[in-house]
Amino acid sequence: MYIVFIGGICVKTRDDQKNKVFINVCTSDAIPAPEDITDQELITILESEAPSDFRVPMSIGQPHYEKDKSGESCVAYDVIISPQFFLKMTDNPLFHNFFMIATLEGLEEKYSLKVDKNGWIVMKNKKYHGSIPEQTVRTNIPLVQELSKARHWNPEDIPGTSSGTAPPSQPLITELSTKTLTSSPVKIEKKKPKFLMKKIPDKNGVENLIAEINLPSMVTGHEVVVDVGGDRLVVESPKNLLDVFVPLSLDSNNAEAHFVTSTRVLVVRVPILHT
Repeated sequence: MYIVFIGGICVKTRDDQKNKVFINVCTSDAIPAPEDITDQELITILESEAPSDFRVPMSIGQPHYEKDKSGESCVAYDVIISPQFFLKMTDNPLFHNFFMIATLEGLEEKYSLKVDKNGWIVMKNKKYHGSIPEQTVRTNIPLVQELSKARHWNPEDIPGTSSGTAPPSQPLITELSTKTLTSSPVKIEKKKPKFLMKKIPDKNGVENLIAEINLPSMVTGHEVVVDVGGDRLVVESPKNLLDVFVPLSLDSNNAEAHFVTSTRVLVVRVPILHT
C-alpha cells in the first residue's frame, strides 16, 4: 500500500558501534490512532503483569542511508504514526518517553540492532533527516494489524512510574506489516463467516467498499489474512474463510483493514475505482 507522510520530529541516537542513527517520527492519516488513555492508565498498564489491549499502531520503514552535517554516512529510519497520537506524545513527557522506548525496541527487534535507549535526543528545529519523498512511498502499511513479539519493560524507564514492579509480558506497540494470502494445507473445513458489505463515500467524496466480517473465534487480528483483488475479497482465519467477488473495480493498493477486538469484527475499507 502506498501512503504519503510528513515529517514530525527527528531523534538521534547511536548503535553499539557508536554510529549515528536517526529516527524520523512522521505522521500519516493512513495510520490509525490508538485508544485515547490517560497518564494514570498508561502507568497502570506499564506496571501491571496482566495483558493489555492498548497498542500504538506504527509503521517502521526500511533503513535509508544519508549524510550527517559533517558529511559522514549514517542511517535513518522512518517511523510513521497517526497525527492524533503524535500531538499527544509531543505534548506529554510520559507518553513521549513511552513511545520512544517502544520505538527503539521495535527497531532492535525488527532489524536485529542494538541502539542506545538512554542517550537519544530530539533534534532542535529538525523534523526529518534526509529528503522526504515528494511522491507516495512504499511502506509496510498493513492489511491487518498484528502484534509484535513481547517486549520486556522496566517501569523506571518511564518517568512517573514506580520501580520494583514486574514488567508486562505483552507488547505495547503494534508494528504494521503487509500479509499476502498463501496456500496451506487445510486440516479442518473452514466456515464462511457472516459479513456485511456497503458503499460509503469518504470526506473527499470517493466511494469506498466497507466490509464487516464477523470472526467470533478470533481475539486479535494476528492470524487473519486479507487479500484484495480488483473485484475479489478474501479473508482467512484459522476457522473461517470468506472468498467473494464483487461487481466493482477495487483500488486494492489502498485497501485498509483493522480488527475490532471488542466486537471481534474485521473491518475492510477499499476505495472503488468505478462500478
